[in-house]
Amino acid sequence: MVTDNRIGQLIANRYQLQAKLGQGSMGAVFRAHDRMTGEMVALKQMITPEHLDFSARHTISSHNPHLELAHEFQTLASLRHPHVVNVLDYGFSAGRLPFFTMQLIESANPLTTAAADMGQDAVIDLTIQLLQGLAYIHRRGLLHRDLKPNNVLVRDGHAYIVDFGLAMADISAASGEHVIAGTLAYMAPEVLTNSAVSHQADLYACGVMLYEMISGRHPYWHDNPMVLMNRIVQEPVDVSVLDISVEFMTVIYRLLAKDPAERYDDAAQAIAALCAATGRPLPPQTGEIRESFLQAAAFIGREAESSQLTGALSQIETGGSGWLIGGESGVGKSRLIDETATRALIGGVLVLRCQAIADGNNVYQMWQPALKRLALSAELNDDAAGLLKMFVPELEEALGRTITAPDSLTDINKRLIMLVDAILRDVTREQPVLLIAEDLQWLATDSDDMALIQTLFTLTRHIPLMILGSYRDDETPDLPAAIPDAQTIRLERLQPDEIRRLSASMLGESGNRPQVLEFLNQHTEGNVFFLVEVVRALAEEAGRIDDIGLMTLPSQVMAQGVRRVVDYRLGRVPEWGRDLLNAAAIAGRDINGDLLATIDRQIDLTAWLDACVNVAVLDAKDGVYRFSHDKLREGVIAALSADSTRTYHRRVAVALAALYHDRIEEYAATIANHHRAAGDDTAEGRYAYLAAKKAYSMNRFIEADDFYRRAYALQNQADDDTPRERQAAILLGIGLCAYALSDYEACRDWCEQAITLFRQLDDRLGYASAINAIGESYFRQGFNDNARPLILEALAIRREHNRSLDVAYGLMNLGVVDAQTGDLHAARDHFIECHQIMAQTGDLVGIARALNNLAIIHDMLNEPAHSLSYHEQALTLRRRINDRLGTAYSLMNMSHLLQQSFAKMSEAEAQSLEAADILREQGDRNALANVYGSLSQLYWKMGEAEQAVRYNAESLAIRQQIGDKMGLSMVYNFMAQMALDTGDIAAAQSHITTALKQVVGIAAHIRQVEDLRMLADIYARAGRASDALALYSVVSGDAANALNQSAVQAAIDSLHASMDKAGIKAAQKRYADMSLRDVVEHVLRDIDKS
Repeated sequence: MVTDNRIGQLIANRYQLQAKLGQGSMGAVFRAHDRMTGEMVALKQMITPEHLDFSARHTISSHNPHLELAHEFQTLASLRHPHVVNVLDYGFSAGRLPFFTMQLIESANPLTTAAADMGQDAVIDLTIQLLQGLAYIHRRGLLHRDLKPNNVLVRDGHAYIVDFGLAMADISAASGEHVIAGTLAYMAPEVLTNSAVSHQADLYACGVMLYEMISGRHPYWHDNPMVLMNRIVQEPVDVSVLDISVEFMTVIYRLLAKDPAERYDDAAQAIAALCAATGRPLPPQTGEIRESFLQAAAFIGREAESSQLTGALSQIETGGSGWLIGGESGVGKSRLIDETATRALIGGVLVLRCQAIADGNNVYQMWQPALKRLALSAELNDDAAGLLKMFVPELEEALGRTITAPDSLTDINKRLIMLVDAILRDVTREQPVLLIAEDLQWLATDSDDMALIQTLFTLTRHIPLMILGSYRDDETPDLPAAIPDAQTIRLERLQPDEIRRLSASMLGESGNRPQVLEFLNQHTEGNVFFLVEVVRALAEEAGRIDDIGLMTLPSQVMAQGVRRVVDYRLGRVPEWGRDLLNAAAIAGRDINGDLLATIDRQIDLTAWLDACVNVAVLDAKDGVYRFSHDKLREGVIAALSADSTRTYHRRVAVALAALYHDRIEEYAATIANHHRAAGDDTAEGRYAYLAAKKAYSMNRFIEADDFYRRAYALQNQADDDTPRERQAAILLGIGLCAYALSDYEACRDWCEQAITLFRQLDDRLGYASAINAIGESYFRQGFNDNARPLILEALAIRREHNRSLDVAYGLMNLGVVDAQTGDLHAARDHFIECHQIMAQTGDLVGIARALNNLAIIHDMLNEPAHSLSYHEQALTLRRRINDRLGTAYSLMNMSHLLQQSFAKMSEAEAQSLEAADILREQGDRNALANVYGSLSQLYWKMGEAEQAVRYNAESLAIRQQIGDKMGLSMVYNFMAQMALDTGDIAAAQSHITTALKQVVGIAAHIRQVEDLRMLADIYARAGRASDALALYSVVSGDAANALNQSAVQAAIDSLHASMDKAGIKAAQKRYADMSLRDVVEHVLRDIDKS
């Protein structure tokens, strides 16, 4: 190995160079560590593409060297052949230097070294393998250009072509001299004379190596390079010295002919000649050659869509964009996305990929590849890395450092969204990002994955981020409505002319024959996937692609449509690989090599992957293998019997548990679902419980509830042999999920059952959790008298056990109860103690929440200076820890406070608008409705009625969508205020009546006070003094009216001046013996009567 000052460098923030393996005229090859996969690869760092000549490619030039090279890389990455090393990834590093990575062939020898101890038969075998590899890459339109023994590695008798030269270097314009690519001793004469170069140059190099292996020496060797060059160009080769047959001599002589036209036409012809000369049968013919044409089909029929996306990509530096690409399965969505990704790479854009899956249960499973790649491009502090590790288990290995999980899991989903937001903002300061998110039809519109998608689409309006999402619009036509920031492109099936062009791209002249075109139009109807599959089936039947146009086309070959084609393709997988293919299909679309190796420890996984790729059942992107189309995976599963399906699910579940035993909760959901499909109730129940715990810890409450209830049902079916500790935990879990999902009656029912078991087990902390949940469920419904003793009891138990964080949140709950019951000073004291404990624990998110609560309670106490101080502290902390959502809440609350001073209206406006931007990004619609309501009030005070009405309407629309009764009460209350200000008494009364109807019969003390006060104002304006005074008497002195107390007292004094003592006394007594809730009901009955 050779030393190099680049050792240790990071390429594309992913590959760390560890050792130099070699140097050529077109670049250097290094051993490198792939931080994404943890594997060792060979990485070739090349010269700049401006010094590369693509004239030998059989493609139309784009006159853009970066684009030409990216397409060449793309072709290389699609190569899959037993005798061609796999190209795994490609891109451009710092300084726009191109690179690509290859499979690292360990413990291998150069071709001539390996052949030194072999007999003639083995040498011929290796030569045939080399020629088979050349035949394959030549059919793909590629030349190697630098064939030599060091670039043909042999391990265990198997030859691999490595280190593609790609293109000829020509830097004459820069240096005034011509530098020839390749290694002199193996260059063809036409290369040395600067003549046209074709694939015959690679055949010449093969001939030199064959001569060398047979004789033990080079046919023209001389130490002087000029003499060597002259011999290659001028001297005929002497094959008579070789101890081989005349026929064999003739093959070598022809391979080494000076004139390329005198060599074999192609590698396949050379193989036939070599086999004939040595008395061997032709090697078995495979489908790789035919497959290469199909895989290299031109990009047809999406010119307008591609141009649209390319235009958006070109503008990414000045403004991002988000796109949803819809269409039926197989219509070409992935190909359009891949073409755009190629253009992004050449523009220096970081490309991230993720894909939703139909049966994905792990938390944020679809995001793991994108998050891992993003993490490699960012500077993550310990807190950020710890949070990200919760979602990307392999992050420690990728970053090469120990990562500690976060102490608190509070609001972890929101924190992840905030973190991804922050990382993308940071990364895009240096490099634009293209995020590819495929198969979004599998996401539920209310899922956390969808929430992150929505947030990122909104983020495209603020940073250099472009998102390409794909979905099946025949399955989820309403998806764009869930992502309003996305622009939509719909792909239709190909038109007849486009079918003709694609056919010609795959079949050459045969593709233009009328009978072929008629057949393809009739049997594929323009679906790209189906079209390629039909051609693949026809090619198999014809034997050669060129013969398709000459054969009699079968009338029934496609009679059963796509299913028959899928079955046909799957049938090409070797029999020995079918069992593992079945298991892979059950496991998911992406291929988990470690899992499959655990399922079948005897199989050669590399050979299996190659076999499946060679028949196009699998493909590879970014080093990850997967089924090349969903229909293929679906076809595998559909072919299994019910019993076989259960067996494979069981094998996958057992293998997952063995493979991930050290982090079992992360995979528990998937394991539980596989056991369920296998009919293994006991095992399912065990993993369902673990999955429920994990989902709850990540705030995925619907998912957690499903798993808890499944575990509960299964434990009852298992003769009650589930440990009582787990039974109690399951009952509590269901109760906590019910609370989180606002089903408070159910919460109490399940927690009461849990309490019975916790008492039997003498589990005081479990008991405290259950009664605390019941207490919270009561105060959420306004039953504060029921809530207080339970919260106090839970708080005492937690103090006994020194559960500081739980104590702090218990105090927060107690403060809320105090505030709702009007004991604002007690609420303040509890919030102060909560803040003190949060500060001791160091939970920064909790500290910020405590400060925010202190700010709100001081506002309610009409202490604006203290309130503003706490708000500023909370805002500063939330900005420091990049708590975007918390920042928005603080801005919103501060704006409300500042609106009390007309001189600070502009500052309040700026804070509300910033909060609205963040909340739109984060997708928090409830808080966004609050901000819109605040803006409406602000603009009304500023005299901008049109803006006020607009924001109020937006707030109303959101409140109606989410069914927020208290929020609707606020909106209609302010509509009443606007109507009253404009003198429309009837409209004002109508709006406040609607507001009161939202909160009748529920525990909404503050809202009821506010709405009754507004109704009193309306009655006073309408001259209904007695009705107004009766309502003012109800709200006067109520703690919830602290901010408006002076105005209410002034109104009461004014009414007293206009009424006699008897009228005043009667009005004050009207509701004196009623609860606030009864007053609301009584008032609404009176309104209905009138």
